[in-house]
Amino acid sequence: MRRAVVSAMLVIAGACGAASGVAADSGRDVRSPGTSDTSGPSAWRAEVLNPHWRAGLALPADGGALMWGTDAMLWRLRRTPGDSAAPGEREREGRAAAQAKQVSLDADRDLIDLPHSGAIHDLALLSDGQDAVAVGAQGLFLHSEDAGRHWRVPLPTVQDTGAMVEGSASAPAAESDLFRTRHWFGIAHQGRDVLVIGDQGALVHSADGGRHWRPFPMPAEAVGSEWTGVAPDGRGQWWLSTAQGQVWHTDTDLAAWRMQRLGASVEALSADGDRAWAATVDGRLWSLVSMASPQSEPHLPRTADAASAARSPRHAVPPSHRWTRALISAGDHRYHRIQRIGDRWVAFGSHGRCLWWRDTSLAARPVLHSCRLPTASTVLALAADVRTSRWMAAGEGGLLMESRTQGRQWRSVRHPVLQDPQVRGRSLQVVVVSGHTWWIAGESGVVLRADGPARDWRIVHSAPSGHVHEIADLGDGRLVAGLTDRWMARSDDHGRHWRSHQFVQLHEPAYLFRVKAVGGRVVVGGGHAAVLVSTDGQHWRSDSLGDGADHLEALTAAGREDVWLFGSGGLVTQVDAAGARWQRHQLVDTTTTLFGGLMLDRGPLLFGEQGVLTWRSEDGANWFRRSLGGSTLHAGAVTPDGRAVVLAGDSGQLWRVTLDGDQPTGAAELLPLPGASATVGGWRFVRRSADGQRLMVGSTRGAFWRSDRSGRQWEAVETGTAAGLRAPVRDDRRQRWWMPGRDGVLLTSADDGATWQRVFTRTAEHLRGVIVADEDGLNGQAGGDGSLLLYGDRLVRLTPMSTDRLQTSTRSRGIQRDGDLRPSVAASPMDTMKNRHPVDDGG
Repeated sequence: MRRAVVSAMLVIAGACGAASGVAADSGRDVRSPGTSDTSGPSAWRAEVLNPHWRAGLALPADGGALMWGTDAMLWRLRRTPGDSAAPGEREREGRAAAQAKQVSLDADRDLIDLPHSGAIHDLALLSDGQDAVAVGAQGLFLHSEDAGRHWRVPLPTVQDTGAMVEGSASAPAAESDLFRTRHWFGIAHQGRDVLVIGDQGALVHSADGGRHWRPFPMPAEAVGSEWTGVAPDGRGQWWLSTAQGQVWHTDTDLAAWRMQRLGASVEALSADGDRAWAATVDGRLWSLVSMASPQSEPHLPRTADAASAARSPRHAVPPSHRWTRALISAGDHRYHRIQRIGDRWVAFGSHGRCLWWRDTSLAARPVLHSCRLPTASTVLALAADVRTSRWMAAGEGGLLMESRTQGRQWRSVRHPVLQDPQVRGRSLQVVVVSGHTWWIAGESGVVLRADGPARDWRIVHSAPSGHVHEIADLGDGRLVAGLTDRWMARSDDHGRHWRSHQFVQLHEPAYLFRVKAVGGRVVVGGGHAAVLVSTDGQHWRSDSLGDGADHLEALTAAGREDVWLFGSGGLVTQVDAAGARWQRHQLVDTTTTLFGGLMLDRGPLLFGEQGVLTWRSEDGANWFRRSLGGSTLHAGAVTPDGRAVVLAGDSGQLWRVTLDGDQPTGAAELLPLPGASATVGGWRFVRRSADGQRLMVGSTRGAFWRSDRSGRQWEAVETGTAAGLRAPVRDDRRQRWWMPGRDGVLLTSADDGATWQRVFTRTAEHLRGVIVADEDGLNGQAGGDGSLLLYGDRLVRLTPMSTDRLQTSTRSRGIQRDGDLRPSVAASPMDTMKNRHPVDDGG
């Protein structure tokens, strides 16, 4: 076990310690030192707009807080200037922010830039108020020496003797797939000692505040345990729990380990001295005491194997110990957290369950008091202002309750902000109180703040919730997004601030898959034949195409004033941009689902399952059908020479169909791709290159090919990823292509698709589209920031760095980065989306 952990820790330097902020463990950052190309991939800074916040920590030194969550998102929430701060303190805060090169996102928060894209699972600020440690998914393991303003990889190396040797940014280290996929998820600390647990039984220790690390020796019986919790006892000893129902306790010099079995996986653990409190997944709450006893008992060997034991320092036989285990509560529902509030211990969890008790002697049984909340929801976070005895609890489905009687009575927090569509119904997982300020945060990036006893809540940040299927750019900074479950969102400042609305009159669940903008007007198509039409992106009319059209796709083209809706049920509908005229066409084939289309001179060419093609006659009175056989077709384009169409589908099939006039009735040939493997996956897009001389296709497994003018000859282009690719978007301002994909992939090409480079997006979630900001700025104002907005499972803003700041960043020590983002535009008033009566059929 010791050798395995040593190998893992060596990789911290190699996997995450590349210069200039590169997260080399995941290959997610292509930044290279010294570059100053502000149009290239290294010149961009990423911010995820809708992460899921997981936890928070008050900062007593400046009255602020740290908030962290998925996608390596870390915010420093700070007191608004003038809020309970003396003039000298405000000046110190201003100097600290300037020194950290942080540009405020608004009056409440700063983004701390981390060189990673994994979720932050735990963060600890040590007792000196300066050293901090953050750990998380996909090998995220970082250390800060300035209270979380800057972060770097500790870069430890460990000799076979177990001695710690200081690493350096240039120290070589071997990479290991084991560490690159390892998740770290728990931190405990007391004084300068820090203990971190991870998956696959990982357990590492630092004795100097997180600067250097070594594997933590453990008994053979604990090797390979699935750790679930770690807690200090305040006297240099440690308590640990496992998914196998074990609770371990070490003595002061780590020479002996003692174990007690509880019979079920331990979900929550907290400790103070010789006593620990543990909650198991079967709904039981335990009191555990480990203390010296005159009776002797065998003690477990300290190390996992003889070789490790030979290298370990010799220890005296530990004193005898006595275990005491007591069941103090049992029930049908589970406790997820145990934490200390003042002189009390509080356990809370599912169905509003909550208990508290005070410290007692080791021999006494604690007296339990109920603080149960009147709700069936799970309580995810609880905090208390010990000066006012006010408790605040948050949980699933937007649960937010407060108690002014220390948990004896609860009432729901009622405020108009909590009924805002951006907040209502979202799970809240974080409650932090610092001074007189409360912060509440949760899923999809929502952050709320209240100052003083009046509890005047306001939204610090919000973003669309759930998956964003498509965004239409109406120009002038106005965006409209189609979401899940009948939700839509819009922004007037290129995605910085959003308003959401749910169209409850649509049939559930009505996922809004396609959003098309035509001349400032918007047509939206979704599941269950849902259709929405707007002339301004604010006021909407809704309709349904009727039974049988459960799946809808949408097709339009530059210069056209109509949108074609098609999909299942054999129904094809032409909608004019104003939504005043609808023309419906019923195909003879009602069983084949159509998934893609392209626009010919006479109208749409649609295709889908079993290689079926369908198009209409020149007079529009009839529709023709042809089947190529084989797999489903998803995308297509006319060849650069205009003589054929290339159609792409599943199983790597690529068809070339000769056009007879503008009808696809000519010869059809299945194109061979020399050197293509059987694992190319399914093709998902066909695009014309910027010079108009080639076609480009991309697949679900990272394959990318380019053709000649005729579409017959193809060559493969290396992308450096196996993630599924989505259609690239042309950035005419920078003469670049941007191509998103799964696993947070974003590729860029400055040579019209001949080569691709990867851009760091700070997320590992699926990205499906890119919106490029208007060149002339937002809302008609000059000086736009030229940012990109990526959408899919996450919303990500990429902001170009100035040349001066980029050069400063690349000169940073190790992987230290300045965390800078441009200031966001102030929120402008947004009208509420309104529904109107369904539009008449018109056809």
